[in-house]
Amino acid sequence: MREHIEWFKSYSQKFLTRADEKDIPGIQMKIDHTLRVLKQARLICRTTHPGKELTYLCELAALYHDLGRFPQYSRYKTMSDAISVNHALLSFKTLRKTKRLKGLSPKNRRLVLRAVFMHNRPELPQGLPPDLDYLARVLRDADKLDIMPVVIGMLKKAENNHGIPYLNLPSDPQKYSPHVIELLRQRKRPHISQAHWSNDYVLFICGWIYDMNFQATWRLVAKRGFLGVLFSMLPQTPDLLSLGEQITGDLALLAQGEKTPWET
Repeated sequence: MREHIEWFKSYSQKFLTRADEKDIPGIQMKIDHTLRVLKQARLICRTTHPGKELTYLCELAALYHDLGRFPQYSRYKTMSDAISVNHALLSFKTLRKTKRLKGLSPKNRRLVLRAVFMHNRPELPQGLPPDLDYLARVLRDADKLDIMPVVIGMLKKAENNHGIPYLNLPSDPQKYSPHVIELLRQRKRPHISQAHWSNDYVLFICGWIYDMNFQATWRLVAKRGFLGVLFSMLPQTPDLLSLGEQITGDLALLAQGEKTPWET
């Protein structure tokens, strides 16, 4: 992995060198994010014991999952897929173009490329081959583990700026969408397009626990206290307090590896 990590640093550094001063923080943020996602993927693999080969493929997918973010930002001056391109598809194309996976067997190369391609989908397709299914789920969990604290920092800044600019979501301390709460009560993860207020986006992130896959991931979310911080940002109304108890309780069960009531 050392050679791959050094190549990634060299590749991303070129975009930093050519960037305007105002663009440097966004590019650096993605470099740091990538290296942290690699660390999170290793933590998950360490507890799930997939074997040496599959662990290596998970590390490669984590390192290269956002490779397309750099040309995306260079070309479009944004990391919003909605107003530019699907960054997962661009990562897939960039990874294939750079031939960074040429040392792998054709089968393993396809596994990494497909996991990268699928990492930002709302849901994974059913019936994936076992190795691809595992690889994609590790990557998605590792990505969320790093994005959650990043989002918390962004939301705290947004509170002072009256909204979340890149999502075009207005901020009102007391407003949120009942349909988002109802979906979460059913233990269904809302889609980002259903968020109309910044509070809805907070709830959207809280709902990620219903789209995680490994006990190790839930344990890390619980240990790091992300849900407590997120719910503290929401209005303390009875329906939100009740929802917070539900999601926090569900997380505790998932982190302990217990059979959850909604699975029985």
